[in-house]
Amino acid sequence: MLTLQPAPRTHTPPAKVWRNYYRVYRVINLARVGTVFPGIHAGPDEFPSKEVAEQCAAMFLAELNPPGRWLMDHAGCYPKAAPRTSAQISPRLRNKRATPAQSCGAIPLPHWRDP
Repeated sequence: MLTLQPAPRTHTPPAKVWRNYYRVYRVINLARVGTVFPGIHAGPDEFPSKEVAEQCAAMFLAELNPPGRWLMDHAGCYPKAAPRTSAQISPRLRNKRATPAQSCGAIPLPHWRDP
């Protein structure tokens, strides 16, 4: 008769580095980062645990946002992704990187030089 066996579990190691992500609502100039435009951006710091990252984000937003207004909001903290190796990159992209003009089907123009 068929016997059921439990599926093997793969245990991934816990994340060692966490990074905060912020939702920016207005164009602001931050001293350490420079000018930041609306959208979702990663914070400049890395943290050893999720709890520390969330605590630092709460303190940063309390100092940055004026009462009753929101310039930035905490989008969440996520583990920092490991850098991709060349084996993980598609062979098509590894051999030849397409320019934005080529990816949309445009014909590349020749590069002109001044005489």
